[in-house]
Amino acid sequence: SFFSSCRQFKEIDISKFDFRNVRDMSFMFYECSLLEKIELGNMNTIRVENMSSLFDQCNSLTSLDVSNFRTENVVDMSKMFQDCTKIKYLDVSEFNTNRVQNMSRLFEGCLGLTSLDVSRFGTSQVKDMTKMFEFLTLTSLDVSRFDTNNVIYMLDMFADMKNIQSLDVSGFKTSNVKDMAGMFYNCKRLS
Repeated sequence: SFFSSCRQFKEIDISKFDFRNVRDMSFMFYECSLLEKIELGNMNTIRVENMSSLFDQCNSLTSLDVSNFRTENVVDMSKMFQDCTKIKYLDVSEFNTNRVQNMSRLFEGCLGLTSLDVSRFGTSQVKDMTKMFEFLTLTSLDVSRFDTNNVIYMLDMFADMKNIQSLDVSGFKTSNVKDMAGMFYNCKRLS
């Protein structure tokens, strides 16, 4: 919660910070609602286990470069980008998510995203995918390789994705799922 609720900042530069021993980055920029730019540099996140709500409700950010993040030890990514409503592009394609157990609300409310590549996400350890993509305005999303064997919660996972036209969930295993209410709720264009 280092900068949590710092609503007066428009720019933050942490490019010179040494993150080599940091294990918990949760809520670091939570509710920094006026923040337009974060200079992250090449931060070393190799030891980080918790990234929950890291950028949650940074709804003035227009861009965010997390392409260099090392995420192989992260267990919790819940709400990491929740309500980053103005971000148009987010490169998470190289994220190693093999240890992540919680992806709930990960991208919920990222209304500005024009594309999102999660096709290589490792999800074999994930238990919670609640509202993971809720409210996204994307027309396509590749989740065909998601391993859902251990998922317990899929509540509203794709809810209110009003522009989504197709989803391949044929490989989803749901024998352990306890709640998938509203999973495709209000996906009006889904054919």
